[in-house]
This record gives sequence, C-alpha cells and structure tokens, in this order.
Amino acid sequence: MGISRNLSRLANSVDNSGKVGGSGVSIDLIPSQASQAGKYLTTNGTNPSWAVVDSLPSQSTNTGKYLTTDGTTASWATVAVGGGAVALNSATISANYSIPTGSNGFTVGPVIVANGVSVSIASGQRWLIV
Repeated sequence: MGISRNLSRLANSVDNSGKVGGSGVSIDLIPSQASQAGKYLTTNGTNPSWAVVDSLPSQSTNTGKYLTTDGTTASWATVAVGGGAVALNSATISANYSIPTGSNGFTVGPVIVANGVSVSIASGQRWLIV
C-alpha cells in the first residue's frame, strides 16, 4: 500500500511538460509535450524523444482490401476471390516465405518458386500443393 500511495503522489506531481516537481526540485521524466500532438514517445536506450507516427496509406476507396507491405512501403491490395466461393493464389512464388511452427499452408498448383527464392517449412509442419 505504501508503494501504491507513493506512485499516486508521484503521478499527481507530474506537470504538462513531463517534469516532477515538489519542494523546489524539478526532475525531467520525459521531453516536453508542447507541439508533440500525434507523436509517440521513443528512446534510443539512453534518451527519450518524440517521433512521428508512420501513417497508413489513404483508406478512401479501399473497402474490402487488405494492408500489405514490401518491407518499406505500405499499400492496399485486393483479396483475390471469384464470386466469393473461389480463392486464388499466384502461380509463382516471387518472395521468400516461411511456414512457422504451429502453422501449415496449402497452394493450388502447379506452382513455380522463382530463382533465388525459397519456401521454408518448420519441422513438423506441412505445405500441401493440390
């Protein structure tokens, strides 16, 4: 209960600039919050700072699509289905892919794995090509 009461007192003494005050002492806990709306608090392991949140691509006209990335840029893609009853997959695997422990996968073939690309399957898991 003593710890809880002390943390409550500490929380009540933090001002809008992120400083803890009391008895004429001021301690910086976080960088100033002024002009930091929409940013998040981050650290390099030593110093805290504010950073801009990466934004998603526009959601306008993207109903029914899913968010994907090439590792650098986020974009929207269409789910490949035919009439709601047929799922489609590409006939060529053009990027490395891993089926992790606890998952299995299936592909309708024939399928080509492009040069320099691999499909890794965790021990005990399955990749079924129909």
